[in-house]
Amino acid sequence: MEYPTFHCKLPVLNESDMNLKRVVLPVVAMSALMFSCSSSPKLDTPVHSEWKVSHIEGFSNDIPAENTPTLRMVMTHASGSSACNQYTGTFSLSGNELVFNDMVSTRKMCTPELMEVEVAYLDALRSVKKWEIIDQQLHLKNNDNSTLLTFAFSQPINEEEEY
Repeated sequence: MEYPTFHCKLPVLNESDMNLKRVVLPVVAMSALMFSCSSSPKLDTPVHSEWKVSHIEGFSNDIPAENTPTLRMVMTHASGSSACNQYTGTFSLSGNELVFNDMVSTRKMCTPELMEVEVAYLDALRSVKKWEIIDQQLHLKNNDNSTLLTFAFSQPINEEEEY
């Protein structure tokens, strides 16, 4: 029987340690496999995360990858790109209820296509009342529980990071 080759030094065992070898080698192999696997972070809140929009309800055009709207949520502050401009504001979160407040945005002009994405995104963001995370995706919903925006998880944000 041939055993897999490892790139680490293991002690050489003699014939009398053959039973030990049959136990140790599988344990070492399983340990190496377990530690080499990474898992996605468990997301149970949208806060302290960065998200990238994957769908805007009612917007049927493609969203340019290089101008995908983003949402950063740190403490009670929200910010991100709305496709063309940058925005910032605050939010209040209570259970699955979420409301964005005092949102302001830069005002540069972009192509008509990007402006369409931006208007659709910001209008949807203003209508958000609820949130839900399903399979690493953030769904922002209105009072009727209809999904307005869907985001893919991008990266975690440390609580100490500035917004």
